[in-house]
Amino acid sequence: MHLRGDHLVDDTADHWAIERPSGTDFLAALSRLDAATYTEVTIATAGDAHLAIAGGAGHYVVHATYGDSERWTLVRRQPGTAGADPVVTLDQARTAGLTYLLTGTLDPTLRWEKGDRI
Repeated sequence: MHLRGDHLVDDTADHWAIERPSGTDFLAALSRLDAATYTEVTIATAGDAHLAIAGGAGHYVVHATYGDSERWTLVRRQPGTAGADPVVTLDQARTAGLTYLLTGTLDPTLRWEKGDRI
């Protein structure tokens, strides 16, 4: 398992990675997301499976992919509607990331919607 992310400087993307990351490594990377200089953190497991968190400043999009055939997006309910919003809170992104890092699975206490892989 490894953790990777980006660091944008001017028009250049610098990528970093940590092998066998701890929960502290993940939380530090998540806290840096600002949707400008640091825009994405990915937790990759064996094979093609990974969970990616993009965004920052209180607005995050979280998705997990398993190979070429399966994609899940973390969503939250829209107040007063039956719809779901793919932009989630920091707490939801943190919970999803820590669960995936520790277990390699999606947190069953969160709401996930299955969709086509992009």
